[in-house]
Amino acid sequence: MDDAGINELEITEAKRVTGQGYFYCTMFQDCVEVGQDCNKLCCSDYSPRNGKNGRCRYSGYCYEPTEVKRIIKIKP
Repeated sequence: MDDAGINELEITEAKRVTGQGYFYCTMFQDCVEVGQDCNKLCCSDYSPRNGKNGRCRYSGYCYEPTEVKRIIKIKP
């Protein structure tokens, strides 16, 4: 904000979406359907969290906006 010269910014609070069959891939910055493309056969960047198999270390949650708004201010 300081570099852009912005003193005040309104943001929207988000909540985590679970149980919908999707996850967020931090490597490709995209939402992906569970079980579709995240395994060592389909993705060259697949890297299991435990070092053996299972959930990829790049998988994360998807988020959706809520009605809660916040204002961030930078003090001069």
